[in-house]
Amino acid sequence: SSAVILGMLAKFKSRSPETKTTHKWVLPLVCLVMCCALALQLGAYHFWQVAYVETIKRALGLIGAVTVGYFVFKEGHIKQRLGAVSLMSLGVGLVILGQ
Repeated sequence: SSAVILGMLAKFKSRSPETKTTHKWVLPLVCLVMCCALALQLGAYHFWQVAYVETIKRALGLIGAVTVGYFVFKEGHIKQRLGAVSLMSLGVGLVILGQ
């Protein structure tokens, strides 16, 4: 999340000036997506209990992190990682929902 963004910004600063000018739209786009995600989350509280929204958000975040790591950063062992985050998602769900 924030560590990934900071890492990307560190790499971004080390590139040539031409690269910086051609990708200057990335940061505003990331900010827009993050604001939309927050608005959707806050809007979801109107329809569902906070525990359900948080459980779904955390489960999708865990699975999304592994998927992005595999496809974008070429990390290996996706089957093991997906199994682990599925178990973590189940655990988080049980803790948050109090079952």
